[in-house]
Amino acid sequence: FATSILFISHNLAVISQVCDRVGVLYAGQVIEEGPTEEIFGDPRHPYTAGLIRCLPRQGRRKGSGSLESMAGSPPAPGDVVRGCSFAPRCRLAEENCRTDAPPLYDLGDRASRCHYHERAQSGASPAPADPPAIAGVDRRQPPILRAIGVSKTFGDAHQPVRALHDVSLELWPGETLGLVG
Repeated sequence: FATSILFISHNLAVISQVCDRVGVLYAGQVIEEGPTEEIFGDPRHPYTAGLIRCLPRQGRRKGSGSLESMAGSPPAPGDVVRGCSFAPRCRLAEENCRTDAPPLYDLGDRASRCHYHERAQSGASPAPADPPAIAGVDRRQPPILRAIGVSKTFGDAHQPVRALHDVSLELWPGETLGLVG
């Protein structure tokens, strides 16, 4: 159809499935751009590598440990950053990273804004230690949330749409509940 689409999302799984090329932004700046397969298979910026390591893995159960995360925070909007904006969170950062903003290096069909793009996968912050385990759920206490017989219908009497019908649930401290539908 000779058309293009710009898809903006924080959902990397969706991006990996629907996009031919990916642009990764950090602190309002493109830090890596290229073909989706290459970006996800061989990231050339430590932030991109960190994002990919943070993704849940298929077949991994939530009880097998916490997901990886990146230590630190991005600069606040409006902050003037000297050097690389990711340097405070990056294990690869050297003095030049703190003083000289990296250009967008041309790597052929892709680009990276990292002085050390060839070692990028080793530069994301390691995952923090697992938080202390939450004690088992004590169901002798009352739940913190109880919903009984919840129903919801949208529309009018001529075209009702039943979204919920007689749904009941209880949630105790320390539990996480996901509703999908």
